[in-house]
Amino acid sequence: MRREVLLSAHARRGSAAVEFIILVPFILVLSAAVWDLRVFTAYRTDVARELFVIAELIANGTEWTSETSVENVIEAAAARLGETSAGVLHVAVVTRATTRHDGSACINDNQWCAPMVTKAFYDYGFPSGTGDCRNVPRILPDEGDLFAQDATVLTYEDRDPDGAGPLIAPTVDEWVSRNIQPQEWWVVVDSCSHFGEGPRSRLIGRRFMQLGLATLDVAPVMYRRSAWGSIDDLSDCVWC
Repeated sequence: MRREVLLSAHARRGSAAVEFIILVPFILVLSAAVWDLRVFTAYRTDVARELFVIAELIANGTEWTSETSVENVIEAAAARLGETSAGVLHVAVVTRATTRHDGSACINDNQWCAPMVTKAFYDYGFPSGTGDCRNVPRILPDEGDLFAQDATVLTYEDRDPDGAGPLIAPTVDEWVSRNIQPQEWWVVVDSCSHFGEGPRSRLIGRRFMQLGLATLDVAPVMYRRSAWGSIDDLSDCVWC
């Protein structure tokens, strides 16, 4: 009888060990997913802050003597983002054009007009890794070109941010970017970043980290745009 009891206890211990071994991978993946989500959420905040800082610094840099100062700001931001991700930054100075998309002239300040890229700083790649952003097509127009007729300049200027409410500006001619004044100018920053591709990628490794994010159905690639309007007139900008 004692022997049977010992065998039964041994069997239960063996069964528990097998169950623990089976559960270990799931525990690891769940732990990775929870940790990744926390790190990724913090990273999203860092990206948003970084992009707005770039836009604000450049918009307030009217007294800079050359485009080199602008390039230094962008390169510094790209280096910081490149610690934990791989991607690219595109920066443009956006102003009011003198014509509409149909070629007709904007006669006076009270009429809407197409926005255009006056100055461009493109393809500032993050210094580490490659990732899925290396071949992403540029969204901002080339220098000297107008934005497409249905292309927004400012985030959500064409719709409600949460997608539930009515359009903020039902027609294109009501958009903020179509009513820029002749001396007004904006700095627009576009970014694509692939989280987890930089040298400081956390956890056991990129593949394990990506597994954690995939478990939560969170895409590691982000596309973001920030814009900042200058308080100074365009004519006061030395490098513009």
